[in-house]
Amino acid sequence: QWDVKAELGHGKWQESSFYLALRSPDCQGTTMIIDELVLPLQRIWCLFEVYQTISLSHSECFQGLLLCTSAGVLQKGNAGTDVAVAVAKTVADLDTRSAEATEESDRLMIHALIQSMPGGFDAMNSFVRATICKALEASHIHYETTLKSLMQNLTSQVAPSAPLPTLLTSSAQRAEQAETKSDTS
Repeated sequence: QWDVKAELGHGKWQESSFYLALRSPDCQGTTMIIDELVLPLQRIWCLFEVYQTISLSHSECFQGLLLCTSAGVLQKGNAGTDVAVAVAKTVADLDTRSAEATEESDRLMIHALIQSMPGGFDAMNSFVRATICKALEASHIHYETTLKSLMQNLTSQVAPSAPLPTLLTSSAQRAEQAETKSDTS
C-alpha cells in the first residue's frame, strides 16, 4: 500500500497485486469483509476481485467468495441473522455497474473487463445475489438448528406436577388455571 500505482499494476490489471494474489497456486478463495452497507461491492477494485473469483470458481481447490462480518462468516451461518438479512436487503437493490473508483481510468478498465465476461454486469449481479442467497440459507439453517437445540434443552427438564404461572400469565389465564386445579382436586 506504499506504492498504490504499482499495487494496481500501473493500469494493467494483470500486473495488479489483487490479480497476482488471487492467481497464486496457494490461494484457496476470496474473503471479503463486509457490513450491512456492503461497501466493498460498491468499489471497482473489490468487484475486480469478485470477477476473478467467478473466473476461479470452476477450479476444484478454490473455495469461492467468503463474506465475513465482525460476527463471523455469512456462508457458515454464524454471522448473525440480523446482519445476513441487512446485507441481503442491501444487495437486493445493488447494481454493480455503479461501483466507484478513485481513478476513473481504473473504473473504465475494470468495467470493460466485467462487460467482456459472459453475461457482463448482469452475471456479476447474479453471482453476488446467489452468494448472498446461499449465505441467507446457511444463516437460516444455523438459526433453526440453534433454536431447536435450545427449545429441546429448555423443555427437556422434568416438569413439576402442578403447572406454574409464568411472568407473562394474564389474570384470566390464572383464573382458568385455578379452576382447572379445583376441578382436579
